[in-house]
Amino acid sequence: ARASGRIAAFTGWWAPTRHRRTPRMAKGKSKRKHKDGPSGAEGGAGPSADYEGPGESWGGEHMNQAPAPLMAMHPSGEHIAVAYGKGIAVFDASTGAQIPLRAAAKVPSIGEGVAHTPASPEMRAPLEPDGLWHADAIRAIAFDPTGRFLATAADDKAVRLFARTPDAYECVRRWHDRKKPTALAYDDEGTHLMISNKYGDVHVVLTDREPNDPVGTDHEHGALREVDHPAFLLGHCCAVVTDLVCPRGSNLLVTADRDHKLRASNLPTTVPLIHGSWDIQSFLFGHLAFVSCATAVPEPDDDEDEGEGAANGDRKPKKIERLASGGGDGAVRLFRLDDGEELASAQLSTPVDPPSHEELEAIVTGQAPRIPVNAPAVTSVDAHPSGAAVVAAVEGAPEAVLMRADSLRVVAKIPVPVVGDDVEVTCVRFDRPSGRRLWVAGTFGEDATPFFRCARVGSSDEEASEVVRDGQDGASAITDPADDVVASKMCDAMAPHAPGNSSRMVSKGTALRKKQYDNVAEIAERKKLRRDVTKGKRTADGA
Repeated sequence: ARASGRIAAFTGWWAPTRHRRTPRMAKGKSKRKHKDGPSGAEGGAGPSADYEGPGESWGGEHMNQAPAPLMAMHPSGEHIAVAYGKGIAVFDASTGAQIPLRAAAKVPSIGEGVAHTPASPEMRAPLEPDGLWHADAIRAIAFDPTGRFLATAADDKAVRLFARTPDAYECVRRWHDRKKPTALAYDDEGTHLMISNKYGDVHVVLTDREPNDPVGTDHEHGALREVDHPAFLLGHCCAVVTDLVCPRGSNLLVTADRDHKLRASNLPTTVPLIHGSWDIQSFLFGHLAFVSCATAVPEPDDDEDEGEGAANGDRKPKKIERLASGGGDGAVRLFRLDDGEELASAQLSTPVDPPSHEELEAIVTGQAPRIPVNAPAVTSVDAHPSGAAVVAAVEGAPEAVLMRADSLRVVAKIPVPVVGDDVEVTCVRFDRPSGRRLWVAGTFGEDATPFFRCARVGSSDEEASEVVRDGQDGASAITDPADDVVASKMCDAMAPHAPGNSSRMVSKGTALRKKQYDNVAEIAERKKLRRDVTKGKRTADGA
């Protein structure tokens, strides 16, 4: 089917939508109790009219973050990786055929053949008896820029690395972090994998190390060790690191955290990364609540750069100098990486009880305490490969929001065609390298059933770039039945991994929001109830 018109008419991409968009959903509040919790309960309800405070810190029985469907696009566009709950699968982007995941037969490593090293056979094998690759919810998946590797990280504190072969992806490493990992990122060559966790640390490992390569650091003596374990790269002083981005060609690692900021750090070039990254290029301030997601925004191609070399694919990719981020203040913001200047912003959801202009000015200038501005959170962002557009998903809104990358002007709000209530979009991705297809993933219904949907922009790659950049009249959008087949197979593969205890779970936004207390005495009382303190007291009392 072919539809034409302004880019705002994206409903023609998919079949008609039958889900109901209630006023509560329009404000960003899901009707599912496991998403936001009961009103006024400890840990806080989600963004709503009866909002009584943001969420507690990560973890805890009342703060169990719900699994979310995730996607990762292979840089060649050949494969798409999806994850939900404990499940992970890779599909051929054209046919929908599932690519096998298996353990590598042999991996060059100092610890090869020795038990409990990251490359030993038992570490490379799937878990018994179910044959899954993770024992808890997967929180991050990522292909490296060269397409050689796929990495996964989960709440079981395990990080797996799969190497691409002609007919499969083979697990070649499995590492364990001390804390639950939150995000993954690679350097430009794909030789280093960065792993962030909820303690605020970022570690680094080598993806294709040879025997006798020094990989770890002996923190006690400051000496290198020939051990295949993650090395400390940088930290955020106990602030949960929520996302990682390595903008191409910049030699930077951008880390987003729960404390309202992003940080661009220079990766060392004269010494190995295992020595750490201590040089901060810039801080990116502007969000008035936690930063939940970020993406590098490529530089648009100029006409004068399009010559014979570009046609032959020989032109070196431009250095990426911009970054877009989304946060708990309901805003998407565009920054320049060199100096951290905010270039543009778009408010995609309405804050709950927002501060006045005078109060906001006092907060920004440091004259008043930093109290988070709470709104339905932006949970996922991605940039078009051409650098022309940014797409985002907002907590509780059953749609994807398309914006121009230069000004973040909203071009279209695209309803997601899912039959059911409580539609929650958790991941939005443009395919690579053309960006012609827009993929959307999320959940719907009380059982948090996963869905995956795809739409094609324009009748060609060139028109797709023009559509997302200009939104001109006469642009066409196409629904391809082949994409529906691929999406259906993704849904079938991930449906068995839907959580069974969904009534106890909360959304990503709720998990990231901090509990606010009115007085110091209340904070002190809560500290007494910490498990480590009470455990010590019981031991002292001989209990």
